[in-house]
Amino acid sequence: MRSGIVALVMSSLFVPCLPGSAQFPRGITSRIEKVEKVTDKLKDVELTPEEEVRLGEEISSRIRTKYGVVQDPAVHKYVSLVGTVVARKSGSTMPFHFIVLDTDGVNAFAAPGGFIHITRGALALVKDESQLAGVLAHEVAHVTQQHTIRAIQ
Repeated sequence: MRSGIVALVMSSLFVPCLPGSAQFPRGITSRIEKVEKVTDKLKDVELTPEEEVRLGEEISSRIRTKYGVVQDPAVHKYVSLVGTVVARKSGSTMPFHFIVLDTDGVNAFAAPGGFIHITRGALALVKDESQLAGVLAHEVAHVTQQHTIRAIQ
């Protein structure tokens, strides 16, 4: 029994000397190769900045069609002014578009290419510019960090 334990301990000491592939479970190399192939395919899905804007325009158009757009220029001006300040602080150079959707639902949406949407219902709940800036900053971050683009990839 003692010699069996010694043999087990001694054999485990030499495992690190085996080639790297021998230290992994069987089949892991083929799995790694599959992951690398998928990663290479994702590179083909990368969008140019122009394609990102076109995608954002399409998404924004669908959102505006679904909910409608508030027809009060003063509301749009207010949201755009606050949003523009936030967007400038993000460090991004892309132009942002701020749109107020005509629905009582409480939500905000970001589409690629700088299209930020906030609902009339969400605006009714914000108490001051800092709260509005917080909501818009959250959506601007989705765009600048390319969360939608990464989800597509």
